[in-house]
Amino acid sequence: MEQYSNETLIRIQKQLDLNCPSPESALVKLGLCVATLPSNKEIAKLRRLILDVDDLTAQIRWHLGQALLLIDSLPDIRKAGEDDGLFKDLGMPISALFLLRSYIVEADRVLYNDLSAPRRGGTVGGWIFHMMIDSAVYRTVSAMDRLATILWYAAELPIKRIYFRSGIIKKLDKALCSDETTHLLRIAEGKLMNFIIDYRDDLTHNAKAYSRTSGATPFEQWKDETGRLVVWNDNTWNAETLLALGRAAYLQFTDALVPTVAICEKKWPISPD
Repeated sequence: MEQYSNETLIRIQKQLDLNCPSPESALVKLGLCVATLPSNKEIAKLRRLILDVDDLTAQIRWHLGQALLLIDSLPDIRKAGEDDGLFKDLGMPISALFLLRSYIVEADRVLYNDLSAPRRGGTVGGWIFHMMIDSAVYRTVSAMDRLATILWYAAELPIKRIYFRSGIIKKLDKALCSDETTHLLRIAEGKLMNFIIDYRDDLTHNAKAYSRTSGATPFEQWKDETGRLVVWNDNTWNAETLLALGRAAYLQFTDALVPTVAICEKKWPISPD
């Protein structure tokens, strides 16, 4: 990554703190809940989960901070795709991308010292910018899955693979029956949380998102059984919407962290010593 001046880092840190505040006090309390519990296999796993949440929080904020630094130092990222001409509204046919693949100069290059250099119809900085958001979203869902598992321990339910999904949170709400679990259930059932999870799941399993910031956006089209033309493209993502996605995911996590800590404080009261 580029080297930034201290003044720039301080300014962007303030932007990050404003838009994605650090849940420092909540993380401290969560750790203190289990720090002095007698050690056994279950407590060891619980402490590891909480340590993961702490570290993932820092990683999420680092990725979002890097995205802010990139868009600040490379303002063209915000304008990516505005002058795409013929393909502005649709994108580039994937078949064309394949046909041109062998003619791209240094197509397999991934390391650069100039982030403003062109890359696949975008810029290197834009390509990295989108990766930063993807990584932040991925880590956010990972952290929230750990919150659900921590709560599963607090509810003393049979241990199994746990995810932050509405079905799991419903069972937690039934077991703990508290205002905190009701709030968590609202998050888990919300359209925003489900959108974020779908984005992460597509990235992991099916079809990752592409954006104008990272280069030519691909599209496919075909006719269905009724003869209707179906168009499948990723031309909706730009720098602003990607930043919004990263911030939204992070704030869903911090919103869920607060009631999680409250439940843990009831289950494992913090020692006054």
